[in-house]
Amino acid sequence: MRGRKRSASLESRRLKTSARCARERYREARRRDAAARLTRMRAALARQPESPAAAADRLLAGRPDSPRLRELLGVVAELSPRLLDPDLLGALELVARAEWVRPPATWQPQGKSAERLFRGLAEHVFGRYRMPPYVWSAFTAGDDAATLAQVVVHVAAGGSLYRAVQDGLMPVPLTRAMCHDLLSNAGEPRFLDAVRKAQVKAVGGDGRLFRAWITTRAGRGLHSREDETFWQGVLAWFGANPMVAPVDVSPLVDYIEQRRTEVPRFSMKGRTATALVRDMRTWHARLAKERGASGRVFTPSGLQPMDIDRSRTDWRGRRIVEVWHFREILNAGSLADEGRAMDHCVYSYAREIETGRCAIWALTLRDDTGHWRRLTIEVRLATRQIVQARGRFNAKAEPREMLALEAWAGRNQLTIALGRW
Repeated sequence: MRGRKRSASLESRRLKTSARCARERYREARRRDAAARLTRMRAALARQPESPAAAADRLLAGRPDSPRLRELLGVVAELSPRLLDPDLLGALELVARAEWVRPPATWQPQGKSAERLFRGLAEHVFGRYRMPPYVWSAFTAGDDAATLAQVVVHVAAGGSLYRAVQDGLMPVPLTRAMCHDLLSNAGEPRFLDAVRKAQVKAVGGDGRLFRAWITTRAGRGLHSREDETFWQGVLAWFGANPMVAPVDVSPLVDYIEQRRTEVPRFSMKGRTATALVRDMRTWHARLAKERGASGRVFTPSGLQPMDIDRSRTDWRGRRIVEVWHFREILNAGSLADEGRAMDHCVYSYAREIETGRCAIWALTLRDDTGHWRRLTIEVRLATRQIVQARGRFNAKAEPREMLALEAWAGRNQLTIALGRW
């Protein structure tokens, strides 16, 4: 009895010490992050400010001369120079390309953030009727911006969203009820996320399915009308099978996508959740064991690797090792190893890596106990966005992993665009 009490006391002390060390590591990470932000701010303040006219000329350099774009940039340079940002040039080009309801010269800027200022500009130029604020994010939607912006301009000028769907302007097969729900919902930061939420609600899905769906390749980007119709059917299948675990949604979408390439007329009709999950796991295991294609080598993405040393000395004077490593996966064998070790389907991305659509990176951590895999990261190269960062079993990134990810994204000028509410 005395031995058991002593053992319990030692275990209690060990847990308290472990918790105290974890709190100290978190505080130290926060201090380092604050110091890095301060350094970046001082560097930005030390740079010589650029005149609005020079910024506009720089943005137009190397592009075909467009009178409307030059007119728009002139107005922005005079009224709101903050919008003369290379990241917003694509959005401003879309504004210049569409038909204006009012001239930009009569715009009166309101707000401080670039997002609020751009929204005000778009509302002024295109809006005959009041629109939910999130719709204007369509202009900054990366690869999907051109399509979504046309839809928003059409609706803001008084057009029917349902008519835009019927005419093929909007590839997502929305019903009248879904269109009404979409334009009544003001709770999403992105237009496409609001579209996906309307789809999930229409099939009886809940918030868990929505959050899982917008992280999949099917949910986070636009597709052709045929593909959108197919994925709407898949989403209806998930809605009819609510007991499918959210963690299985993304692997199932990867498996369904693979089956569809093998069987063009692949359908969800008559498929049970038990059988589909079983087949997905069998496929996943086969991918993890695949070695025949290990000689395939991928072209480097050009992004820079990075080591982040956050080692420190604790209050007792002991050295605590914490070194983060970002490395690109550049051959099929390493991709298969990553999928097997992390228990997810990253090997199914081999074709997308070969075609240059994305790059896969691995984040590892070396500490006092060893060298551990922490995250598998997907970067969309066309938009320079980090769209996925998943741990083992598709787990979400932890706070200290996100700190490391933000530092690496900053070095490579990437935007973190992980699935969100």
